[in-house]
Amino acid sequence: MCSSDLALGGAPIDHAAHFGGLIAGALAAVILSPWRSAARAWQGAAAMLVALAIAFAILPGPAAQDVASREAEIRFRADLRSFGTREKELLERAKALISAWPQEKAVNEARVLANQWDALHERFAAYQLSASSDSARLHELLLRYTDLRRRAYRALVDLPREAAPAEFERLAHEIKQTVDEINSLSSRRG
Repeated sequence: MCSSDLALGGAPIDHAAHFGGLIAGALAAVILSPWRSAARAWQGAAAMLVALAIAFAILPGPAAQDVASREAEIRFRADLRSFGTREKELLERAKALISAWPQEKAVNEARVLANQWDALHERFAAYQLSASSDSARLHELLLRYTDLRRRAYRALVDLPREAAPAEFERLAHEIKQTVDEINSLSSRRG
């Protein structure tokens, strides 16, 4: 199987363990064979060790970027589990902000919320997931979501007070669309 995958360009599997097992099994058979003399067994064992060394020198191990991508995916998923709680907290604070708009206190709270959404966005943007990873689409949507959230609160801070609510509402519509896409993706995954 290993040789056919290698010859035919099969799935990108790390074959080192498979070849290691093959060679170790052959080495054990040579050493433990009851039909060989002790000297012959050691000659066979030496030949197998040379073959093993050559196999390890020729066969590539898992690419460093594949390992890094898998580790990033694991960290991303762990971070995602805590995101829901943080998001809920920020959205509760946003409700209070909206009810107090356009008082100065609300503008200051919008600034704080924008900074917190900035931090969340930057945290998720730091994950370098492979485009083929299981979480790649969710990562993309989450980046869009956190970016829209931070832009919405930035609009409340940076735009004139009379223009800010309209821009906030426009971005809120995009946020809703993104949330719908995230929910659709989640329901397809089960």
